[in-house]
Amino acid sequence: MMNKFTSLYLIILNTILNRHIYELYVCLFITKLASAQDTITLSDISEHYFIKGEYLGILEDPNNQYSIDSVCQSTKLNFYQQNGINGLKTQNHDSKSTYWIRFKVTKSTPSDWIIEFPNQHIDEIEFYVPDSQNNYTKFISGNQLPFRSRTFNHRNIEFKLPLQENRLYTFYVKVTSEYSTILDSWIRSDQKFTGYAINEYVILGMFYGIVILMISFNLMLFIYVKNKAYLFYVFYVIGIGWYSLSRNGLGFQYLWPEHPEWNSIVTYLAIIFAVVSQLFYSKYFLQLNRNAPLLNTIISYFIVIRIVIFIIGFCFFRSLLTFLPLDIISLSVSFFAGIVAYKNGYKPARLFLLGFGFLCIGFIICSIESVGLFTNDIIHAYASDIGASFEILFLSLAFADQLRTEKKAKESAQKDSIRELRRNESLKKNSYKKTN
Repeated sequence: MMNKFTSLYLIILNTILNRHIYELYVCLFITKLASAQDTITLSDISEHYFIKGEYLGILEDPNNQYSIDSVCQSTKLNFYQQNGINGLKTQNHDSKSTYWIRFKVTKSTPSDWIIEFPNQHIDEIEFYVPDSQNNYTKFISGNQLPFRSRTFNHRNIEFKLPLQENRLYTFYVKVTSEYSTILDSWIRSDQKFTGYAINEYVILGMFYGIVILMISFNLMLFIYVKNKAYLFYVFYVIGIGWYSLSRNGLGFQYLWPEHPEWNSIVTYLAIIFAVVSQLFYSKYFLQLNRNAPLLNTIISYFIVIRIVIFIIGFCFFRSLLTFLPLDIISLSVSFFAGIVAYKNGYKPARLFLLGFGFLCIGFIICSIESVGLFTNDIIHAYASDIGASFEILFLSLAFADQLRTEKKAKESAQKDSIRELRRNESLKKNSYKKTN
């Protein structure tokens, strides 16, 4: 249990510190050489298995020069394990490095099995399957290959596991990725995979239904009310949906299957679009020019700085585009602005804060689940989307609260005006009686 909480601490560090510092913590706390490797035993007890770190061996190939034969036969190449986290964490940013992963499987059931890699940021995966003579056949898939290269017509990367009962198999996976990544993997039976795939597409359909509904409804309100906050809210929801499409693989599957080079570009553009739209939305919805002028100026500077950094990163230093603390700081300022506006008496800010609270809860649940404190298919894949769904719903309700507050203020002002007119009329009548 202590290892899990340590791993959670490290994942949180990865969101607020430079990744190079995070890698140092990983090396100090959770990486150890392995003299033995556990075997994954598939049985009828469970129809799916989340492959944890103790079942996986990892080998870095610094110059991308190892072949499957050298990896299998060489006694000088030592695989190590990362037992502190689930999945595997590649440990540097050198784009020349590739990683070999080894795991052992046996089954005691006649069911057919599939291995799934849900990470959408893996450029290329080579999956090596042994035959009866321990000769390996290679299957290739990944984010930088056309979608038709997938074994299954599914948003994630899957491969078949041709297993015979009560025989030990050693599989190898070669991972190529531009940036460090955590490689989660699941082994599922055919039947479990079919049901799981149907359920996840239903859930994702519900999420995008909410996105489309909120975009359409608030766009019509903007046309009618002419309030810029509605327009930037629409842009923000578009950014959320856009980013989700690129993150979960549906965009690659349905929108640009023949253009894998768009995967990273679309993700980068979605992030900057969503962040900038959210900052503009915060400025106009919270009426910061009146409720918090200093924060209004600070957010304006953040918008300019974020756009400039994006242009520099996109043109020259791509690592800047994945520097998450930059956006966390920007959104934290926006959240703080909501607190200040609420304290200054702007009551619609409460739903603004509640919406962002749901987004943060989704992020925290994903972080906790990723270190194995609990594992659940729905939470594993959709916690962030569920959090985003509640966020955009509550941000939309915040507009209704804003209109209600403004209506009350107008009614109160009208009542005050009527009382003032009646008082003045009463004074005039009294003055007229006195003069007569």
